[in-house]
Amino acid sequence: MASKKEPIILLHGALGSEEQMKPLGQLLADTFDVHYLTYKGHDGKNPGKYNFSIEFFSNDVVNYMREHKLHKASLIGYSMGGYVALFLARYQPELVNRVVTIGTKLSWSPPLAAAEISKLNADTITEKWPHYAEELQRLHGAKNWKVVLQNTADMMYQMGQHAPLTDYDLSRLSQIVLLTTGEKDDAATPEEMIKYGQSMPKGLPHVFPGMPHPLHKMDIAVVAQKCREFLTSPVHEFSF
Repeated sequence: MASKKEPIILLHGALGSEEQMKPLGQLLADTFDVHYLTYKGHDGKNPGKYNFSIEFFSNDVVNYMREHKLHKASLIGYSMGGYVALFLARYQPELVNRVVTIGTKLSWSPPLAAAEISKLNADTITEKWPHYAEELQRLHGAKNWKVVLQNTADMMYQMGQHAPLTDYDLSRLSQIVLLTTGEKDDAATPEEMIKYGQSMPKGLPHVFPGMPHPLHKMDIAVVAQKCREFLTSPVHEFSF
């Protein structure tokens, strides 16, 4: 029997999987019909056969919606997942109701891409953050995790050269968008969220006090409550 709850799809960030989003989704399941997916190349199976891109991942979402007969859904995306959600909202708006981004970097340029790529060196991760290296190996496989890192770095390089979403694209979004980030997020800064919240027709920036970028270090109960309030509020309660 089809659920009478509104469908929402939770989209994970770079190097992650749907596991990353389940703590948040579990807190929203009483209100929504919650869905997850893992992008191709992030499931431990042959990442080398894919060229990662925002468009490629957005196609995963479209295919998931078709397979599960979801005609329209709201999207909650963490980090890169938020960018995927916005890309889908821009280019296939008929599929998207509302969008929530969590710690999603929207400004891309060659220097900014280079800064992000510098964080994706496998040797450095193994030396400085061995537990994170172990987690990446668990998610993607001992033989595949370095390929996922390289594929992601290649994608970010291309994003720096040609951003999949320009400022013009973001200014043309028709959906109501909640742009959230943590006060201590140094990737998707509060200043950036406020800037884009003001430039989007229906953008609403929100900063979580004291929270950093990593989702697992955020207060998920607080994030969930903000998502619930945003997704269930009538349109007339928003001011743009």
